[in-house]
Amino acid sequence: MHPIKLTFLLPYLGIGGVEMHFLHLSNYFSKSYKEVEILYQDELDDGSYKRKFNNKVMFKKINFKGFIKSISMYSNYLNNSKPDLIVVAMYMEALKIILARAISSHKPKIVINGSAHFSSLIKFSDSMIIKSFLRPMAKIFYPLADFFICQSDGMKNDIQSQISMPPQRIKTIFNAVLEDQNNFQLNDIAFNPWDSSRKKPYQIIMAGRLVAQKGIAEFIDIFSILKKDENLRLLIMGEGNLKEQIEQKIEKYSLQNYIKMIPFQENFHSYLKQSDLMIVNSNYEGLNNMIIHSLACGIPIISRDCPSGPSEILQNGKFGHLVALGDDKKMIELIKQEMKKSSFNSQKLIERSSAFSVSKAASEYNKVFLKCLNVDN
Repeated sequence: MHPIKLTFLLPYLGIGGVEMHFLHLSNYFSKSYKEVEILYQDELDDGSYKRKFNNKVMFKKINFKGFIKSISMYSNYLNNSKPDLIVVAMYMEALKIILARAISSHKPKIVINGSAHFSSLIKFSDSMIIKSFLRPMAKIFYPLADFFICQSDGMKNDIQSQISMPPQRIKTIFNAVLEDQNNFQLNDIAFNPWDSSRKKPYQIIMAGRLVAQKGIAEFIDIFSILKKDENLRLLIMGEGNLKEQIEQKIEKYSLQNYIKMIPFQENFHSYLKQSDLMIVNSNYEGLNNMIIHSLACGIPIISRDCPSGPSEILQNGKFGHLVALGDDKKMIELIKQEMKKSSFNSQKLIERSSAFSVSKAASEYNKVFLKCLNVDN
């Protein structure tokens, strides 16, 4: 047992890639560190995400709004709770915690765990603060962090091109995605919206937050073209602020009987196993955990070759198709190809997913944490 207090800064509690990554790391380190705490602002669900943590993990909620107020509240937390090390994923929160440490008497080590491809996040953001201020402020303050962990090499290369992080203080570690026992509860009966179909349609699934980054609304344009000639269905699993816009587009094409939308499901692996193909239409990613979960279920994947994670997970096409951003014709062509005969062996896909286990990621994180704290293994 290491006498270390570890804090994960996670502004909002709810289901998402970073959130599940921090969940797995928290549960893992609660077994070997003195104390693990989640610092958060609000819950976005009914508490189901919070209940996934084991009972050794502590929670600290702080209420604030505004950049300056955030820094003050974070400083108070550092002085009162005195964590040895704090891990932060969201880029704006990383700036705040670095500034908070500067004005605090207690000086914990700070590890930034990049949440998305940095340049693409700025490019596609709707926030003028992020577009105008994130890059110049990051150049000044991110090098003051003790370590920077990237989800993919593409993210690492992007960060290094933007920010002067010493090479010995930046490293790629894949997310902690799959629990080692791979207990997917696959015997659960997933809801099938098309049980009444006489002939089983080809089932495509998209899973993720309903936000502009994921390109789900744009894929409906592609699906509307495919549907003219093919017996297929689309299941969209997720929640987010573009739900209404996506529903309107479904109605525009009169696809209500062919596209269904459901919230994120606890037994989502059952929905993946029931599907014939996973589509990822994102403009950018950090890694994309749902690609990994799809591999673990042995279902084929077609993903945009966006910065920066999909090509690394799929090893440049070895374990899934990659389509250039904007090449809708190629996307349609590959979907039709997969409908005739899959190009990938399910068992090989499952074997590839083992590279993204919780234990492998946590072992690498532990090395970084102990290095930052000058503690021997």
